[in-house]
Amino acid sequence: MKIIRLNRTVRAPSFAQGMITYCGAPVCFTLERPWLGNKRNVSCIPPGMYECVSESHSKLGQVLRVNGVPKRAGILVHAANYVDQLQGCIAPGDFFDIMDFKLAIISSRKALNRLLELVDSHGKLTLDVIDYEEIS
Repeated sequence: MKIIRLNRTVRAPSFAQGMITYCGAPVCFTLERPWLGNKRNVSCIPPGMYECVSESHSKLGQVLRVNGVPKRAGILVHAANYVDQLQGCIAPGDFFDIMDFKLAIISSRKALNRLLELVDSHGKLTLDVIDYEEIS
């Protein structure tokens, strides 16, 4: 199964930013809610290895469902522009900007489509979430 790695790089009170790579090459950036103790709907997911499955969502279109998150369900990688459009999910994108006076991730659907191209013949891949490296 293919493995993509999400390296979280920025921690802020209201969001987390990161980058997804495949075989060491950048695929896209990410926007998530901040770490708030893995609380449902308001926190990003904890670091770990998760199986992702490609599926069609009735409202969001094609998404990656992130399975095996401790004490959580319904975690998706889906297209979005703002952190307030996420309920613990992950939004991919090509770059960050300010829209409507808020941080936004841009070209999210395009970046999601690149991730969906990486799933194997069974519609799966592994997501390895690496948390921020502490700087001493």
